[in-house]
Amino acid sequence: MIAIHVGFAKTATSTLQRGVFSQHEGIDFLGLPARDPRLAAAIHAIAKADSVCFDTTQIRGVFRDHLNAARGRAINLISYENFTLYESRDKGLIARRLKDLFGDSKIFFTLRRQEELVKAWYLQKMPKYMTGNNFIEFNDWIDLKMQEPHKSIMGDLDFNETIGYYEEVFGRERVEIFLFEHLRQDPADFAEK
Repeated sequence: MIAIHVGFAKTATSTLQRGVFSQHEGIDFLGLPARDPRLAAAIHAIAKADSVCFDTTQIRGVFRDHLNAARGRAINLISYENFTLYESRDKGLIARRLKDLFGDSKIFFTLRRQEELVKAWYLQKMPKYMTGNNFIEFNDWIDLKMQEPHKSIMGDLDFNETIGYYEEVFGRERVEIFLFEHLRQDPADFAEK
């Protein structure tokens, strides 16, 4: 089975990838950090490549090589947080690319409380604002990001819109939602589910 992890957990996603997905004995992890540069480039291309440059056949071939080399695990998991974040080319285009590449895969979202997501994003981007002594207070940062929400994490806070689109593309029965807070409270149960 092929599963695709998309999510709104941001900095928490790296915890999932390194601590849960890549270590889970039932998962063949095909996410970032990737095993090889071709796989990393293919994952990034799904999220960021312009349609004019996107080569479905080449990307499919890269994943086919990895799927054929699967280590006998029940689930092949493709994971990249930017499949659903503003840093991607177009969230709907990405959903259609994933469907075209991987067919009727299982999709699962990891959601994080929106207020925590915004705080984590601010803290993750803070080094950029510290360069050249350009510190920006949280409230000022929020005001700045709200001027053009589609160019920041603010435009990603309507989880329902994106999840609904994935449900249209893949079918409601193929989309699951997990909460990052569940991972914090009970990592073993989260991993099992």
